[in-house]
Amino acid sequence: MASYGTQGTAWENYSPKWTSGSGLYMHHQGDTDYLKEAGWFLDKDTEWKTKWNFKQGSTGGGNSLQNAHNWGMTGGYQGWDGSRDRWARKDPGDRAAYTTGNWQKAYAGGVGPMHKGSHTGLRGMALEQLDWDAYDKDIHYKTWLKATGKDQFKTLQDIKDAEAYIAGGAITGERHRNELAELKAQLEAEQLKNQQWQAQNTPQHIDTPGAEATVGGIWDTPTGQAQMQQMQDWQSQMSAWNQQNQAQQTAQQAQMAAWNQQNQSQMDAWGSQMGGWGNQMGGWGGQMSQHGDTINQYGNQVQGFGDKQNAWLNAMEQQKISQMFGPRQGAYGVHSGKALQPYARRTWGPSGAFNRQGMRISNLNI
Repeated sequence: MASYGTQGTAWENYSPKWTSGSGLYMHHQGDTDYLKEAGWFLDKDTEWKTKWNFKQGSTGGGNSLQNAHNWGMTGGYQGWDGSRDRWARKDPGDRAAYTTGNWQKAYAGGVGPMHKGSHTGLRGMALEQLDWDAYDKDIHYKTWLKATGKDQFKTLQDIKDAEAYIAGGAITGERHRNELAELKAQLEAEQLKNQQWQAQNTPQHIDTPGAEATVGGIWDTPTGQAQMQQMQDWQSQMSAWNQQNQAQQTAQQAQMAAWNQQNQSQMDAWGSQMGGWGNQMGGWGGQMSQHGDTINQYGNQVQGFGDKQNAWLNAMEQQKISQMFGPRQGAYGVHSGKALQPYARRTWGPSGAFNRQGMRISNLNI
């Protein structure tokens, strides 16, 4: 008996041993966590239409069917790198291979290829995945496809919207309004037709000599009275619907008015706050202008101080030159600055050795 998606395969005729489990993995634990964060696993608290997808292959090792890349949940092969997974990450797209994570491992002994004179065993695994075709074919879910003009379900949100549509959830408000408008138009058409019919069949009074003759009178018949009652019932129903819609519109208008009032109050508060900020910025501008004037005054003072310093340096330089080259008592002609220095500052040379100025060895009587 075929089970776990083995229908139409050679495994349909085998009697494998099945082992159940859950969870898929990748090379790194962080990448395995990413599978959950990306939304590949279906919510376990939701009823989903699922099917078993069976594949034959290894159920252990690096290329095990428990690896997510074997079920369309990863991108291309990236090669071996100790710092990342071998397979690129991939987010779910349209009609993605979402899964509950439940799997069934299978081992069929003695049905594999011959090896050393005996048949080997085969291994395989079935993974429980979302059955998109089941949603496309379901007569109830088809009503949502027809209403939205779609050919098939493509996302999990499509399924949720369809279930809300079927159950009469919040999104069916538009459908209700459309149906109400359609019914209203139908009733108005019926009322118009009945009015025309009534005008055509209303008894007419014709004056004749000595008597009044009545022509018509269809509403006096049991059939006419029943139709009149039906029309009155429609009118009563229409009046009730109109009252209900008017009440809903009044409630929505009151809610919108409250929302506008709240937003206006908040906007007024923001405007006042912005005005305060503008005044504060104006005050800061005045302070910055005063700071600029103060800085200019400091600059002028610094410049005056620099002029005075330059004048002082020039005076000192003139005094130094006068001391070095100017005349002094007992000295005639031009002398070097060194020759004019006091005795205490000269400790070597002819002048220093003999306590005489400008003397040379050639002047001595030796």
